[in-house]
Amino acid sequence: MNADKTPVKEAFSSNLSVLSFIAFTILLLSLPALTQLSGRLTARHLYSGVTSEAGDYQYLYKQIYEDRSDIDVLFVGGCQMWCGGIR
Repeated sequence: MNADKTPVKEAFSSNLSVLSFIAFTILLLSLPALTQLSGRLTARHLYSGVTSEAGDYQYLYKQIYEDRSDIDVLFVGGCQMWCGGIR
């Protein structure tokens, strides 16, 4: 078999495009931290957007953030853990 002698194009055409890509990637990776630092997105906002068809998140919000009494047992996990026999 003959090897193809076609040169491979560079991923970036200039240093400016490399720096732009790095800055954009850093911005995307830091968005969760920046959102949390801004304080505009709270647990109340997250749970208020979930309908009751997806689960009883309003009850969970009240139990976690508003009810200040002691708890006996707390299970945290996905629905497979819940359906697997914790009921």
